[in-house]
Amino acid sequence: MTATTALSALQAALAAENAAIFGYGTAGAHLTGSSLAAAEQDWTGHHEARDALAAMISRRGATPAAAQAFYQLPFRVHDAASAKALAAHLEDGVTSAYLGLVAVSDQGLRRFGALAMQAAARRAASWRGSTQAFPGLNLLGPTRAANHCELSHYGEATPAPGRSCWRPGQRRRRRRSAPPTTTRTTTSHPYRNRRRHSPRAPARPG
Repeated sequence: MTATTALSALQAALAAENAAIFGYGTAGAHLTGSSLAAAEQDWTGHHEARDALAAMISRRGATPAAAQAFYQLPFRVHDAASAKALAAHLEDGVTSAYLGLVAVSDQGLRRFGALAMQAAARRAASWRGSTQAFPGLNLLGPTRAANHCELSHYGEATPAPGRSCWRPGQRRRRRRSAPPTTTRTTTSHPYRNRRRHSPRAPARPG
C-alpha cells in the first residue's frame, strides 16, 4: 500500500478510538463494581491507543483528525445490560478499523494493527460473553457465523441451544451418519447348486 493509504488507515483507527472513548463514558455511567472497573481500564487503554495513533500520524507529517463533540450511539443505553452491549459494539468497531492497518505494507504498522485487533476482540468477547468466528468483519459486510460458545461465570465454554462448542486447539468431531439400510438379495449362482460328479473309472473287462 502507498503512504497515503497507510495514513488513511491510521486516521480511521484514530476515529474509532475517539468514538470508543466517547462511548465508554456513556456506558460507565450505568455500570458498577467490577464492570465499572473493567470499563475504566478499557477507557484508559483507548486513550493510550489514541495517543499512539496520533503520534504515528504526526510523524508522517499529517494532522491527527480531531474527535467529534458528540457521537451518535447505535441504541439507547439505560441499564447495565445495554451498557455492556454498547461496550461490545464499540470494541467491534475498533477491531474493524484496525483491519485497515493489517493490510498495509509497513511491517511495524501491520504488527501494531494486529495486536490492537486481538486486544479489541478480547475485550468485545469479555463484554459480550461469547466469541465471534471473524471479529470485526460483521461491521464490514454480511454477518458471518459465530461459534456460539457462551462463556459461563467460571470461564468455561458451554454450547448455545442447538449448537456445538469448539475451542482453538480442539479437534472437531465428525458426525457419523448411520449406514444406509439396504436390502440384500441373494440369488443362486447357476453353477453353485450343481452336483459335482467325479469322473467314473472305466469298467474292467470281466
